[in-house]
Amino acid sequence: MLGTTGCGRSAIAPVALPLSPTFVAALDVDGRRANFLVDTGSELTLFDTAAARRLGLPVERSNERLLRLTDATGTRRDHAMRAGVRAIAFGDHVFAMDGVPAVEFDTRLTFDGILGMDVLSRAAWCFDAPASRLLLCDPDGALRVLAERGLTVRARVPVQGTATRWLAAVTLGPDHVAEMLIDSGAERTSLPAKAIARLALGRGDALDARRRRATAARAAAELRAAGLEDVRVEIPAADGAQVGLHGAAGGSAAVYHLPQIELGGRAFADLIVVEQTGDAPVLGRDVLAGCAWLLHGPRREIWLLEAR
Repeated sequence: MLGTTGCGRSAIAPVALPLSPTFVAALDVDGRRANFLVDTGSELTLFDTAAARRLGLPVERSNERLLRLTDATGTRRDHAMRAGVRAIAFGDHVFAMDGVPAVEFDTRLTFDGILGMDVLSRAAWCFDAPASRLLLCDPDGALRVLAERGLTVRARVPVQGTATRWLAAVTLGPDHVAEMLIDSGAERTSLPAKAIARLALGRGDALDARRRRATAARAAAELRAAGLEDVRVEIPAADGAQVGLHGAAGGSAAVYHLPQIELGGRAFADLIVVEQTGDAPVLGRDVLAGCAWLLHGPRREIWLLEAR
């Protein structure tokens, strides 16, 4: 089992870490620096087998039963290895660990580990994507810490599901509300085929093409301003392909245009969504990176934040 020092009534001193656009943060693991995907869609904290060995962490066969993991593509595999991680530190706060599952990550994944909900659900975490930071704070003092950083709570959204699998009610249309997995590890929001048909969603290729042209034009202008005239900018087209721990989904799937969704009274417009391969609709980083929000583990709430 996983535990934290300072858990219970002990205060957690606020810790701010740089957070990449893909929600990757550098953490201290047994005195070593490692890059973790901060993944609210993963029930477990995991470590890449090759990365663990490179960092000098012991990797051994687990004496427990095989761990069966399903990745983003729906692929399920058994895993029997364990990395001897004893602690993950955020500043002065240490999450005590009794090892974590060691998995052979697909080579297209560029991080060393995944920080999952077994750790995240134990504290309060502010995902401030606009400021490119991840903030760990004491659950009892979260409002004060947010206020000190110029943030206020716009809405509090209760979650359903288990302690490590959080589902929130999301409005997809005038008569369609879905319980969606809050998944900061997913690049895009995804919906089951039945929901796509019920909402009568059109293809998202045209919207994607317009966005790619605008992005390429901005990038080209920045390069010209830097004196680079002959560099060609190409933005790859969106597709439904997904990369998980065990590989990538075969081929390119269709993408669809979702005009608007609403979470906690906040609307997010013009999403390019894909058909879901798993067992629940997923709210991904295309929404979660569009605002600041806080995951409050003890309260089982998502707080939507805004600058004062």
